[in-house]
Formats: sequence, structure tokens, C-alpha cells
Amino acid sequence: MARRVVSPEVRVAPAVLVERGMGADGQLDALRYPVIVKPNDEGSSKGIRESPSPLATSAAAALEQCRWLFATYGCPALVEEFLPGAEVTVGLAGNDGDVRMLGMMEVAPALPHGPFVYSVEVKRDWQRRVRYHVPPRLHAETLAELEQSARIAYRLLGCRDVARMDFRLDAAGRPHFLECNPLPGLHPANSDLVLLSRAALPYENLVQGVATDAARRLGLSLP
Repeated sequence: MARRVVSPEVRVAPAVLVERGMGADGQLDALRYPVIVKPNDEGSSKGIRESPSPLATSAAAALEQCRWLFATYGCPALVEEFLPGAEVTVGLAGNDGDVRMLGMMEVAPALPHGPFVYSVEVKRDWQRRVRYHVPPRLHAETLAELEQSARIAYRLLGCRDVARMDFRLDAAGRPHFLECNPLPGLHPANSDLVLLSRAALPYENLVQGVATDAARRLGLSLP
């Protein structure tokens, strides 16, 4: 798990990994609720839907959601304390001592009402339901911590060429690592990496930069 690799150098929310057949043995009771329940082995918001809700307000409800995930995806479930603050994604590129910030972006609900979850349905309807803020609407100190945490996670996870790190702030405004996207989407119209970097970097330069970093890492000659 990426969380285990980056912690304790990078802050993560308390969580429990629930395997198939595991009962409510007290670990889930130790978490603070609400929690978010998601597949441990998936990406692109698989298993994070509006129905059934990934949010649970009790250990029993979290375990029931875990069972649904087992049946649907066949992998362990991660039960993680839900962080109510802003969601921010950070893009980086490069290798070894030459890792560059591509930018960062806050992902916010267009019409805030209740806890915001970046679910499959929200992503599919992003033009109507999401507002992207570049740069994020956060204090300079928080932005600096986000960049530092993203750089540390990039190094610890052995990322190469390009990656996108997702973070969520807790009630006190402290960033927590959510996940790493080592193969982030590059769709020119709606991929997060493109959206967060396009104010400073044309799309063609972004793609060319990724290819150039990969070629240099592999010792290939460049045209």
C-alpha cells in the first residue's frame, strides 16, 4: 500500500485494511466516524459511487460496505477516516534530482451540500458538479506543505517521469496523502494533470516533457 510506504514521512489518515472474511474485531471501532470505504486495489474511483454510499457512520455500516466491495471487486477494502477539508491534487515530473512541480489544483463541489466525495458519478458530470481552482484557495503555508509532501511521496514511491498525488485536508487544515497516480491521464480536455498544469505549460510541452524524461532515464538519444 502506498500509504504504508509514505508514512510517517507524509501524513495519512488513520485507516484499517479489511480482508475478506474479517469480522468487526475492534479495529473498526477504534476509528473516528464517519469513514470512507474504498477498494484497496482499484483506481479511477472504482467502488466509490453515490449508491451505495462509500461513507459509513458506524463500524457495522463500514463492514457492510466492505462486504459489497468484496463481492464486486474481489479485493481488500480500505476503511479510512473521512477528512472534511479541501481535496487537492499535485502534479510532478522528472527523475532523481530533477523533479519539477507541474502545479496543483483544488477539486471542489460546484454546489456544496454535505460531505464532498469525488465519486464516479461526480467525475462523469464534472462540468456541472465540480469546480477546479488553480492554484488552490489555500494559505501559502499549506501550499508549501502540499508541495513538500508530494515531493517526498514521489521519491519514496519510486515514481518515474510523471505522477499525480492526491491529498485531502483535515478539519484543522492539515494535508493528508490519499493516493498516488503513477500513470495519470493525459486527455487534453479533462484530465486533472492537464488542467492543473495548463496555465503554465501548453499541452504539447507537457506530453513532450514526459516523453523526454522517460527517454533520458532509459539512456535513449533524443531527436
